[in-house]
Amino acid sequence: MIAGFSDFPFRVMVSIGGIAVLAGFALAVVRVLPRVLTGAPVGLEAWMIPLGFFFGGLNAVMVGVLGEYVWRILDEVRQRPLYVVQERVGFASDVPSATRAGASAEGSGRGPRA
Repeated sequence: MIAGFSDFPFRVMVSIGGIAVLAGFALAVVRVLPRVLTGAPVGLEAWMIPLGFFFGGLNAVMVGVLGEYVWRILDEVRQRPLYVVQERVGFASDVPSATRAGASAEGSGRGPRA
């Protein structure tokens, strides 16, 4: 599952939103600019699709940024360690490893539960 515990969907949303914003701007240049330069009347239909792309893409970018922000808050709240030491080699024998000190895979939320 790609979206289960990843910020990948938020990054995809920001990327797609950015592409939509650029497409809206490009459509505005292609559809509206020639009419403005030639003096032809610019109707509402010339603006609708570019504005839809532009504001829809801007909305997607902002939702993606907000989602990444919330995701980073979630990562901080979890307080998961960067790594788990299974065995310590080459240290003093009076310092127990994480598994011998009572921290098991069941208590960390990372292993199968019985």
